[in-house]
Amino acid sequence: MSMRISSALLTLVLVSACSGGTESEEPQGEAIDCALAGAAEFERVCTYEELLEEQQVVIWHPDGGFRRFDLLPGGAGVASADGAEQVIQGIMGGMLEVTVGDDRYRLPTAPMP
Repeated sequence: MSMRISSALLTLVLVSACSGGTESEEPQGEAIDCALAGAAEFERVCTYEELLEEQQVVIWHPDGGFRRFDLLPGGAGVASADGAEQVIQGIMGGMLEVTVGDDRYRLPTAPMP
């Protein structure tokens, strides 16, 4: 009988752990325009977060995915923090437009407050 009780308790614990109990927090930062997965049009659905102590920027996608970039010295733009994919960038309309793979982002050219 104790085996049944412990099995029932284990099942209850596992089910409650899978439900999460708490939802993940929204990323901190400013909304920016992005065109993800090869989209033709930009939408303001990504979040721009600066990690100034690490000299990095994180761009959060609406699905929870993200890309991390290193800030280049002297405001020269960004580089992929993991180095896996080439970063193509240029100034377009006062914004830094960054392309990595099938994703494009419009970043502020100066750090956000």
